Amino acid sequence: MAKVPPDNELKRKRFASIIKIIGEIGAVALLIRDKPKTLDWISLSLRGLGLSMSIAEEHKKFSFRHPYNFFSGNVEWMDVPASMKVILPKIVSGVYRDPIFYNGLDMYPSWIMHGFVGEEEIAWTGDEKRVTEGPFMMLHRKKQTIDSVGKILWAQAGSDHVSYNSGELTPDPVLSNNIHVTVQMMTLWHRVKSFIDAGHNRSYLLEGPPGTGKTSLIDWLVSELTLKSLRVSLGDLHLRTEGTSVSLGTWMDAMKPDVIIIDDIDRISDFSAAMLKFLENANKQCKIVIGTANSLKPIAGAPIRPGRFDDIIRIDRLDPLVIRKMMAPDYDLIPKLEHLPAAYIVDFVKRRQVIGSIEAELELDSLIERATKTGEVKVKEN
Repeated sequence: MAKVPPDNELKRKRFASIIKIIGEIGAVALLIRDKPKTLDWISLSLRGLGLSMSIAEEHKKFSFRHPYNFFSGNVEWMDVPASMKVILPKIVSGVYRDPIFYNGLDMYPSWIMHGFVGEEEIAWTGDEKRVTEGPFMMLHRKKQTIDSVGKILWAQAGSDHVSYNSGELTPDPVLSNNIHVTVQMMTLWHRVKSFIDAGHNRSYLLEGPPGTGKTSLIDWLVSELTLKSLRVSLGDLHLRTEGTSVSLGTWMDAMKPDVIIIDDIDRISDFSAAMLKFLENANKQCKIVIGTANSLKPIAGAPIRPGRFDDIIRIDRLDPLVIRKMMAPDYDLIPKLEHLPAAYIVDFVKRRQVIGSIEAELELDSLIERATKTGEVKVKEN
């Protein structure tokens, strides 16, 4: 809550100014009593002018009230969440200086500043470019203020699908076109929709090697359900402080996405308490939490228990129907390709389109050999 600190320093400065003015008036009075000459009258006039300006300036300062007195009124104010203080300067509008509240200091002047987040008012001490205390929001308008932050962030992102990276939001290119819908996709869609229709939030972890279509499945699912999504990467957090997780949570609190997409869960070698808390909060606030991992081995235990990830879905290979559509009309090559990760099949299709079927087929064995050397494909035993 905004507190009113002691006002002793300002009172001392004002008292010193009053004593100085009284002393100056006394000095002028003494000069007049000594029957001044012409030059003395000129000096007295200039001195009197300066004295009148000082009195006017001090009178002006006396008309101000200390900025902290603003927060001792009938309206109770509270600090905005710490991480939201980074967000607010980017979205606040209608900033103006309060004409009443001023600290009276010449070297470090501070005013009460007002601004708006949507239609919700916030306030801080400082000036247009500098915040010394705050920002603060009205306690009884806390929910509305945070909701306004979320609406503005979605509008600024210009998309219902955004990606969070290092405190910045960018549109997330969720692709739904040219995706071959598989049986596994439809099965998951029915399961997800059943939980949503029943009013239950649910979390899913898609596990499988790279190139098996996990990202395509998520993109299609989010698009098909017409849900707002926020994509994050907890893999970036292990190099930062736990405060980053709190900051990410604030963005989630403000934006209230329907879906949180968490990429590369298995890049985390050690889950902090803050990360586990984030997963739990995401499950409580979002209709769907959906993550991806190439392997569950690095994340066995607490991170994948129900309440953080409820369902674990294994995706080993591309769906046969997808491979068949991609390989048309070269169906005879499917037995050689179906055991490869999707990235190799996609690359073969590109080669066939560019250099022709004959040349691409001649290079197919080297492509399979490469996948075998990297361990992505096991050597078939005769």
